[in-house]
Amino acid sequence: MLFMGIPVTILIVDDESPICQGIKSSIDWRTNTFTYAGCAYNGKSALALILEIKPDIVITDIRMPDMTGLELMQETRKRGINSEFIAISAYKDFSYVKEAMKYGAKDYLLKPFSAEELNATLIRIASDFRKRTQTNEKILRRIQSMQKKTFLRTLL
Repeated sequence: MLFMGIPVTILIVDDESPICQGIKSSIDWRTNTFTYAGCAYNGKSALALILEIKPDIVITDIRMPDMTGLELMQETRKRGINSEFIAISAYKDFSYVKEAMKYGAKDYLLKPFSAEELNATLIRIASDFRKRTQTNEKILRRIQSMQKKTFLRTLL
């Protein structure tokens, strides 16, 4: 698969420990070059982790005590963190889907979802992330090269 060399960090957020562990065990970490960033059991601890480690993808439950997944997405965006979000929920209510998309969720999976569905979603989002990362790195190299040339011209 293209862009597989770029690791993608994934944080899992759900107030139910068995769900977190189930999601963790369902992800094909090695094949897809995914890195486990941890598991948070509420939105507040997830926000602290996001601010600290800046994961590439956050899988978050919508309804949790203290801070919902929707509030977590909103707070993350307010702080300028560009993590990609996958919202998960047992609720089919379209208003949750709509609000999750408003805060930039890349997908909304209904519980229970299969390992295949989760991995396909992660692969798609990670592929987009890797393409953007590679493009950004090329742009940065070009800018650095231009800065060096400008600096050398100034010296001469």
